[in-house]
Amino acid sequence: MELIINEFSLQGHFNSIDDFLDSLINIIKIETIMKKSSLKLLKHYELYSSPITKELTLHDILLDNNIRTRPEIRKFKRLLSTLINDPPFWNDDQRHGSNNNYYCDYTEKTNGYSLAEACERDRIVLSFQHNKFKEPDILMKKDSDEITLINI
Repeated sequence: MELIINEFSLQGHFNSIDDFLDSLINIIKIETIMKKSSLKLLKHYELYSSPITKELTLHDILLDNNIRTRPEIRKFKRLLSTLINDPPFWNDDQRHGSNNNYYCDYTEKTNGYSLAEACERDRIVLSFQHNKFKEPDILMKKDSDEITLINI
């Protein structure tokens, strides 16, 4: 089974690095379960550039050596490094095409984003803590067909 990281759940909405780091406890738990069950976590090539605060991206946090005192940070930095640098990237085997249009409430784009890709895979996405992604379902439209994604 493949889960796809929802890049729209990282929009610079955290007030501070500490707020972001506090939100990672659930992501670390999910990552541990995924390792044990051999689930694949797919991401976009450019996930590293996703904003966490108004000033910092995932990549900035990974490179910041001042953020290493808490155990969950070390775990997440390992996870973050893997997410940013290691395959699998859904872009390597993109299944949604430009011949279809994918619509959602989070972007004007009609393809080239993770939620569109999830429509063509197992329809499961992993969202970071975000007010827009509190519900267990994300509604999409592929051309005129409705698709429901499971949102973890």
